[in-house]
Amino acid sequence: MQGFYSGFFSPFRTVIFFLALTAVGFALVPQLSVDFKPPRQEPQLQITFSGRKSSPEVIERTLTSPLENALSQVSGLKRVSSRTGESSGSITLEFEKEADINFKKFEVSGLIRNIYPKLPEGVSYPIVEQFGGADDERDV
Repeated sequence: MQGFYSGFFSPFRTVIFFLALTAVGFALVPQLSVDFKPPRQEPQLQITFSGRKSSPEVIERTLTSPLENALSQVSGLKRVSSRTGESSGSITLEFEKEADINFKKFEVSGLIRNIYPKLPEGVSYPIVEQFGGADDERDV
């Protein structure tokens, strides 16, 4: 038995085996996906709000729809989506890549400031969060 293992794992065969394994490794290197600078995420603003405990239909009618209608007039919007729950909701505004997200946040905050007094009593002031864009930071 010892003769079989010593002949099979001779130093020459071991070196050849590892050289072949190295060649296969080098051949597969171009297949690796390495992103030193990942693609920039689309600039987004998310507006979250909450109201009195009500059904999603009531929250949609009294909070989400008026806010969504006011925010849809912001220029450079790519997509508007909303989600309404039992006593809260959120609206996500996705902008074009070249949009100045800080200016858009300022613009959205102004629209919210104008519409907030028209919302029902007991509604929390909507919170605007920033995602993506040039600095790709999360601002509150």
